[in-house]
Amino acid sequence: MKKIIIVISILVYSNVGISQTKNDVLDLKNINYKLLDSLVFDEAMKERGKIGRPPIKKDLICYTAAKYQSEYMSNFKVFDHKNMEKFKGVLLEHSYDRYDFFSKKLKSNKEIVGTMEILVKINDLHKKYKNLNTYEEYSKTVIEFYLSSPDHRMALLYYNEKYNVFGDFKTVYNDINKSLYVTGLYSCSLK
Repeated sequence: MKKIIIVISILVYSNVGISQTKNDVLDLKNINYKLLDSLVFDEAMKERGKIGRPPIKKDLICYTAAKYQSEYMSNFKVFDHKNMEKFKGVLLEHSYDRYDFFSKKLKSNKEIVGTMEILVKINDLHKKYKNLNTYEEYSKTVIEFYLSSPDHRMALLYYNEKYNVFGDFKTVYNDINKSLYVTGLYSCSLK
């Protein structure tokens, strides 16, 4: 009987972790990054749709480069597009350098004409943002931050009919400074 209870407990616990939704409370000590990143992407696409812009296509290279940048900023506790230090054995100074590095690493042959990177750092989540509870609330707040900056707004909503636009977002939480770092990276290629 004891073994059955243990097995049932494990199954229930496993299903709870797998079945998280946008309405679940985001625990900063145990973030489901896949869900949060997906919701940030979805919120960005909703904003594009509101003004008649087509959605961008998710892209693994953009995601990997965005992940590198969010982790870089969290690791060095900086908030900048330009990297000054080696991280994970390499210095990737600008967004294009990051895209190019991961494009080669992932053996992509996609030719791009440019990249656009948008960054958000939400400080003091434990103090100033106690009203943020669910994954959806966090994702909407991230997009609101992007939209509040004219340059980031332009990049987030970018559209030019002669280009294919690809992209993705990556969040990283730093428990030491209680900050959420989010990088969005878009790349453009000719149609």
